[in-house]
Amino acid sequence: MITPVAANTPPSRRDIALDDDEITLLSAGWEQAERFDADGLAVVILRGPGHTTTTVVDKPRPTGHAVSAPLATRDS
Repeated sequence: MITPVAANTPPSRRDIALDDDEITLLSAGWEQAERFDADGLAVVILRGPGHTTTTVVDKPRPTGHAVSAPLATRDS
């Protein structure tokens, strides 16, 4: 994930940035999270979902023009 860091973002654009606490919260749901700095942006590599109660299940292809995701999750 690549996101602007709130500390380096003007208040008028704060809604598009994450602060350190938000990045930590996002990273908590993964087995491994690595963060790198890239000129004021946070680059976060997330690997291996850290929860065991959610599984991926097949989902039938939706009808209509919008296709949002090929998979769905189901809590066990």
